[in-house]
Amino acid sequence: MNGIQNYENNIERMINNKLEKYPELTGFANYLSSKGSLTTNYNYINQVIRFLNKIDKDNSNITMDDYTGFLASLRGKTSGYQRCAFFALKRYSEYLLYSGKTINNPMDKITAPKNIESITTKEKRENAFLTKEEVECTLSNIEYGIGSHQAKLIQERWKERDNAIILLFLSTGIRCSALFKLDMNSVNWDNSTLIVMDKGSKIHKYILPSKTMKALQDWKTKRQELLNGKEEEALFISKYRIRISQCAISDIVKKYTADIEGKHITPHKLRATFGTHLYNETRDIKFVQDQMGHTNPKITEIYIRGNQDSDRQKASDIMAKFLED
Repeated sequence: MNGIQNYENNIERMINNKLEKYPELTGFANYLSSKGSLTTNYNYINQVIRFLNKIDKDNSNITMDDYTGFLASLRGKTSGYQRCAFFALKRYSEYLLYSGKTINNPMDKITAPKNIESITTKEKRENAFLTKEEVECTLSNIEYGIGSHQAKLIQERWKERDNAIILLFLSTGIRCSALFKLDMNSVNWDNSTLIVMDKGSKIHKYILPSKTMKALQDWKTKRQELLNGKEEEALFISKYRIRISQCAISDIVKKYTADIEGKHITPHKLRATFGTHLYNETRDIKFVQDQMGHTNPKITEIYIRGNQDSDRQKASDIMAKFLED
């Protein structure tokens, strides 16, 4: 089974598990199936379950106050979470109207929450990327191992895989879900390119740096040894000799970056590292937007870290010079 099929099967299984517990949402799930990605639909179903559990009402009795009250209860959550809940309820309200379960759609009169980050979130985000020195430290941790002697022995067996995973994240900025889907044939081993299906079923092609390609070649050799003749399409495998899970990928990132003081690094923060360093080198937001596959430069700006202080220092230096002249 290839990576895309594996990923979709996992999400479909998660949706079906929810529907077993909440069979009354089967019609809503079918309504969603033609409208968005499986991941988005799964998140929407979860939000609607939370909403229905909170109000504990029949569909025919749901009012605008129920919708607004639920959304108001989420004010302590991030704006992204609130917007996800809003659009989930909007879809659900549409479904109830179109299926004849209600006679109106109150969500049509409710405005979507603004996409605003809190000061705390912004402060955390500004520090959530790796500097060049921290990247070197992470790669050194993979090379020499961390923790106990027993832990290092286990890491030694898988260091080619872990090194290739980290370098792929840093070289391309792809998401964890995209890396999970990679198969052996996703890599063109002759011309050092990578084909990735990312969020929204978008196809991206990357030209890989020589260091990353060397890491992949080393892993290819080690992978063949570990599989010992077993057939497996996945580029990255687990100790069970099957496709590695997204949780395991995240654990690899966290393990080798755990000793970086004051930072909790995840695959998504390696994506931010990619965007930040591209921007620092080019100062071209459109270029970075294209490389990260964003439709809106405002989204790209969220991924560019650690520039506020340098920009403020630059402004201070300019004004200091102006006032001295």
